[in-house]
Amino acid sequence: MTALSIERLRYYQQQYLGVGDFEAEQEYHRTMRRRHQLGPHTWGIVAGLRLDERLAGGVVEMYLLPGYAVDGFGREVVVGEPVRIDPDPVLFKGVHEPGYVPIWITYDERDTRPPASGYAGCAGGTETTRVTEGWRLLAGPPGETHPDVIVAGLPDRGPADGSVPHQEFPDGTPRWLIRVGAVNWDGQGFAVSDPAQRDGQRPYAGLVAAAVLAPAGVVRIAPRFPVPDPATGRPADVAVVDGPLRVARHATVGNDLLAGGRIGAGTDQPADRLQLGAGLGRIVAGRSYLGFNASRGTGADPPWTFTGDGTANGGAALVAAADGALRVIAKGSTGAADDTVPDSQLRARTGLSVTGTGRVGVGTPDPDPGRALTVRGREPLAFQDPDSGVTAWNVSMPAGGLNVAETGVADGRLFLRAGGNVGVGTTGPTNPLHVPAPTGIRQGNQYLSGRDSWSSLSFNAHHNATNSDWVFPDPDRLAATIEMDAPAGLLGGRFEVWGTTRAAPRTFTNRLHIDLDNGDVLLTPNGGRVGIGPGAPTHPLHVNEVTGIRQGLQTLSGNGDFATRGLNVYRADDLGFAFLDPDRLAVMVTMGAGIGRAPGRFEIAGTTQADPRVPTRRFFIGMEKGETILNGTLGTNNMHPMVGIPNGWGGGLHTWDVYAEGTIATGKNGNEAVTIGSDGVISAGKINTGEINSPNKHFRIPHPARADTDLVHGSVEGPELAVLYRGTAVLGDDGAAEVALPDYFETLTLPEGRTVHLTPVFAEGSRPARLAAGPVEGGRFIAHGGAGQTFHWLVMAVRADVPPLRPEQPRRNP
Repeated sequence: MTALSIERLRYYQQQYLGVGDFEAEQEYHRTMRRRHQLGPHTWGIVAGLRLDERLAGGVVEMYLLPGYAVDGFGREVVVGEPVRIDPDPVLFKGVHEPGYVPIWITYDERDTRPPASGYAGCAGGTETTRVTEGWRLLAGPPGETHPDVIVAGLPDRGPADGSVPHQEFPDGTPRWLIRVGAVNWDGQGFAVSDPAQRDGQRPYAGLVAAAVLAPAGVVRIAPRFPVPDPATGRPADVAVVDGPLRVARHATVGNDLLAGGRIGAGTDQPADRLQLGAGLGRIVAGRSYLGFNASRGTGADPPWTFTGDGTANGGAALVAAADGALRVIAKGSTGAADDTVPDSQLRARTGLSVTGTGRVGVGTPDPDPGRALTVRGREPLAFQDPDSGVTAWNVSMPAGGLNVAETGVADGRLFLRAGGNVGVGTTGPTNPLHVPAPTGIRQGNQYLSGRDSWSSLSFNAHHNATNSDWVFPDPDRLAATIEMDAPAGLLGGRFEVWGTTRAAPRTFTNRLHIDLDNGDVLLTPNGGRVGIGPGAPTHPLHVNEVTGIRQGLQTLSGNGDFATRGLNVYRADDLGFAFLDPDRLAVMVTMGAGIGRAPGRFEIAGTTQADPRVPTRRFFIGMEKGETILNGTLGTNNMHPMVGIPNGWGGGLHTWDVYAEGTIATGKNGNEAVTIGSDGVISAGKINTGEINSPNKHFRIPHPARADTDLVHGSVEGPELAVLYRGTAVLGDDGAAEVALPDYFETLTLPEGRTVHLTPVFAEGSRPARLAAGPVEGGRFIAHGGAGQTFHWLVMAVRADVPPLRPEQPRRNP
């Protein structure tokens, strides 16, 4: 990495300079220029680099226009002339579906111009005298667009624009992808594209500054290439301010002023869309007012003039009366004629009044002092359609309650009955809340719906208006419902739980059924798992309690460390047993394995007449080492352990086959079929095993060329279980080649320990080649070097499907 200590060359007379000094001189200026690119600026496109689509003979051709950009490492990407983008299979090799494919550009460089004849270094090698700074294109989903930005040796997560001038610049030429646009890819070539799709998501370079000063007194912000907004037809936004904007002096707006938030005049903290601060309006004869198409004259009874505006809107004025009440005069002139009203008659035209004590009157200048709101009129409250002006909703007071409904429909959209019952869709509510419609009640995504013999409490579902089918409000969610119903005539009722699934998101599947007449309960009638106790079930029936399950005298009990199948016995807790019938003996089978891969066991135990409450272990198998313990005698292959054995034998084991550490002989009447001596020599037809231990492993086969000779080869060995793959490839024009390994490579091998070996193939008259390979990821790797170079490759990796080999192990006994 580039050190952050900034150092430059200092010259003196007769100083000796080497290659490192000249490189340091260049590095100082290159690094400081890159830091300047990322300090007062942000990375992105500065000019040009736009995709240009052209039609030639009915074929869509795509060009990258000249331009200039800076990436997040401060490197400059310069394209000096139009470049045709061909539908090259190599460029689009990662694109598998037709559609819009992003095109990226990244900085690139390569060594060029070898030394003149006779001036090459004595050490040999492939010296060059120039580095050509260029670029290359990529197509398709980028994966990661750039590596981490490193500051003080750690990845830096800010600022959000990714431009960090104090970063540690990486070595080499890591890519930083800059999107220049997208092409419409049809699988073989380009199709005509939508300009918005083609030019979308292009990052542009920006300016980082705490102040912008205008030497000539004017700062102009204008689009470099004016583009209209396709949604409104107006010019697109030129400047977007993400945070608050404060103008210290005055601001002049030469066109529309559009505000999506609040505007304050005389206040810097507006609480509404438009808020006027103190001191606005005019003071006339002790009154303050704000007039709209209205003005006040002078005199003892000054006239108010409402100026006609040529429409039916008329004039209006908000007046602060001398008695401290605010009054809205909502009726003025209509058409083009003026309307003049003496100040003494202004009260009669009051549409809205607010007293100094906060009482509000609608249609009256004198609201009831004991009420917060006083409405005067036959219809206390009405709502008009904003387009037609026709009253659409009204609030009325019929006998017995307060009614809310649309104009021209039956009463009872909302009805508040005297006494407190509320009806929705009825004027006769019988309960605190009464909703007779089948679509029911909603709270969030919960619904209570139905009628008569079919009722449901549901999530993301409710009955339709005719109570005949389901409605699913949110198509992106599954649904669940509790069904409760009982047909008329005292017929059997039901309680059920249903839900939808990912496979059938609009069809309910029954998960629980209870017949309310006979009490039958059916769990998971359509598949699923039932859990008893804490935790999520993993099986059709999952009991997470130590005492477990009982059926008659049979039990299944245990915890996370052991499981016991018992007859007349079960695990009462983690340590002890309990017995069901004190007059019976008990039998139990226990399987266990502790946490942390502790050794497992299998055992059979039971009580005896001599000790009916203490289980005695009769059979034991240890799962770690396979040890088997039998407390008693054993007969196998239908043989009694105490019958048919030689006189004097204790009868411990009576069987046909035996495995022992010493010598084994099988057969009958002394005729041996197989013997294994204590010296390890086996006399048998064949041996099957998973491991062969030998100091020299080799194979012996007939010689392929000489009939009288065998061919013996030894095996190549190492401290790991490895696989290898090899082949030959050629570097492309861009000096790179991607090599794909078998599709099972990623599953078969570990990500760690993968190595790539490259061997260039020498061609007569060519120069020795340099090759390098990237990491093996996703079943492939990329080789780099000179264009057109043929090379052999060898990939070695460690197998992931078997445990790792332990090269050094304790010596076994002979």
